Amino acid sequence: MGTFKIKEGVVPIPDGNGRWVLLDERGPGRISSPLSSELISMIRRGLGDEDDLAAALENRFPPEEVYFTLINLEKQGVIVQESVQQGNQAYLFLTRILGRERSGPPLSPLSPLVLRVFAIGGTDSSVDALAASLSRSDVLTVERLPDGYRKEIRADAVYVAVIPDALEPELEAFGLFAQKRELRWVIVKPKGVVQQIGPLFLPGETGCVACLLDRIRGHRRLEWGKILKEGNGQSLRLSVGQTVFSLETVAGLLAGELEKLAAGGTSELAGSALTLDFQNLRLDRHPLPKRPQCPVCGTRTLGTFSIDALPKEPLQLQSRIKADYRDGGERICSAVETLEKYACLISPITGVVSQLTLLKKSPPCFGHVVRSDWIVRKAGKVLQEEQNSRLTATGFSTGKGRTVPQAKASALGEAIERYSSQYEGYEPCVRASFAELGDLAISPVDLMGFSQQQYRDRTTWRQWGNTAYVPDPYDARRPIDWTPAWSLTQHRWRLIPSAFAYYFYPQEGGGDICRSCSNGVAAGNCLEEAIMQGFFELIERDATAMWWYHKLRRPAVDLHSFDSPFAAAVDAAMDEMGMRLEVLDLTNDLGLPVFSAILFTRQEGGRFHSIGLGCHHDPLIALERTLSELGQCWGLADRDKYSLQFQDAPLSREHFLQAAPLLARKSFSDFSGKQQKDFLTDIDEAVRLLGARGLEMLVLDLTRPDIRFPVARVIVPGLLHFWPRFGCRRLFEVPKASGWIDEGADEESLNPVPFFL
Repeated sequence: MGTFKIKEGVVPIPDGNGRWVLLDERGPGRISSPLSSELISMIRRGLGDEDDLAAALENRFPPEEVYFTLINLEKQGVIVQESVQQGNQAYLFLTRILGRERSGPPLSPLSPLVLRVFAIGGTDSSVDALAASLSRSDVLTVERLPDGYRKEIRADAVYVAVIPDALEPELEAFGLFAQKRELRWVIVKPKGVVQQIGPLFLPGETGCVACLLDRIRGHRRLEWGKILKEGNGQSLRLSVGQTVFSLETVAGLLAGELEKLAAGGTSELAGSALTLDFQNLRLDRHPLPKRPQCPVCGTRTLGTFSIDALPKEPLQLQSRIKADYRDGGERICSAVETLEKYACLISPITGVVSQLTLLKKSPPCFGHVVRSDWIVRKAGKVLQEEQNSRLTATGFSTGKGRTVPQAKASALGEAIERYSSQYEGYEPCVRASFAELGDLAISPVDLMGFSQQQYRDRTTWRQWGNTAYVPDPYDARRPIDWTPAWSLTQHRWRLIPSAFAYYFYPQEGGGDICRSCSNGVAAGNCLEEAIMQGFFELIERDATAMWWYHKLRRPAVDLHSFDSPFAAAVDAAMDEMGMRLEVLDLTNDLGLPVFSAILFTRQEGGRFHSIGLGCHHDPLIALERTLSELGQCWGLADRDKYSLQFQDAPLSREHFLQAAPLLARKSFSDFSGKQQKDFLTDIDEAVRLLGARGLEMLVLDLTRPDIRFPVARVIVPGLLHFWPRFGCRRLFEVPKASGWIDEGADEESLNPVPFFL
């Protein structure tokens, strides 16, 4: 039997309708149950014995229902048994933060939680101070380990590793040791402007130290590269300084979380890190995922397989209905929803994107541009081609949008698609020669699209800049790695070179004869959405290549006929800035609207300033994407010595950048866009469109299991890249059939300047 009273810190107020509103520090709550309301009224009047309460209400409520309701009110923190010492402030605090109530003290004094505090990276006075502060807890027993952590291992203890930096090499060694021994342990970095608590590693439940270091080393690759180069076994010690009060703050937060464990609860540090920014007074939580592909705690192994072990099931695509939201294109949800769903991916500690930064470089008429910084896996090696973010995984990209949420969602998607395109080592592949695989494989020669003349002159081409790099030719008898991709056209699995699919692929697997890039790679809220974004990008590049390398004169687009306030605002703003905007129709035989927006200065006879491209089956979306990209690329085009010669030339030398004066301007009514409600229908239409021209459409699902943000690489062998790839038949066949170039045009007549976006 027990006697109840209203818990300290709870004040019931009648609502005038026979019910109660409960006030506590977290805000008001309402009691709607008639029995609960009756019990609260009786307890407030001093009738608190549970048996007396059941007897008083037996004519209206069964005793078992009364007892059950009392238990629930106790769990909810409304009432408490008089035997509980409410004056114990530690008890009150712990029961509140645990989110439940107990009928007695939350801890047994005979079984406190043991903490074993030790230093990683050398002894430091802050370790002793932290241990002393933690020792003041009534429920934690603290042991300071001065001689290292490998002596007298206690499986029931929590090990507290005090570090100068997460890049301390010794941290990985202890983490692997703890993983093998199944120890619970937590990281504390008590120095610097931004201090860190956690993650708390729980064997079998949370990610491990390898999961954490995969993210941190990726974000801080320059630091990690220098640490490896110096080889002295310690970090750069960039976090310095602390005060008594900053240390006490860290110790207090850590103690509170560990006391939750001691009370049988769950700590918020389990699988999460907490950073305290003392300069800006910020407290941020960083969730650490348990990576399925982690070599230490993951379940996935190296992805080698035999040809006979290709996936048995087809790539499953589903019906995906589009939302009404249309800023920047068609999606299944709004940008705000995308950001909310994937906010956990943005963290400099545990995310794949360290931050999203709003840029102020382009005129406001274009909307907003956001930069995203993300993990690069080839840590410590700064490659020459990192100057162009589409040629390799550089660690930064930008997104655009008419609203800030759309620009952020766009930047996040750009980051995720580049991150997901990097080779990790677990990806499924088979090593064989093209000659062995027959029609199951697609040759790297057909995918890369270089001509035989380009291969012969590859040394010269490599001097033209990063986008003009021509690799060594492939010998079909040489074994390389191949990755399965699903053919939407042939409804079967086919094999593509793994080096074409992933950035930074090892040379022995084909990385020397085939280079990956971002062409056709896109992220989306679902795989179907991503496939369509990648498809539009391929069509855009195909049309751009025909225009650029043949220097085609294309018709102007009448902006006013689109009735777009956004387009009108951009046109007016550029005019006020003393610039001239021209939008050209680049649409080719595939029929999907493709536009280029080109900005010229009015001084010195007019010079090229910047360019934007866009494609979509909705001509209005295609136009607005084109103009948005013009703002996104404001000053971002490649500025190597070759493209500079072209960009700084007077327009009198490059007439194709201007509209053809003898061709009629294109208006909105000249474009027929099919508006579908379902992305799956769009994909079927795309496959039919390409198939009618003898082109195959394939999809490689690049979605990573640890982030689950859908990413697709769409592949259409035979479509043109907008970088100089002169071996594709379409480069000459389509313009000749359309009457745009002479029948005698050949490779020697092409524009030698690589397209520089």
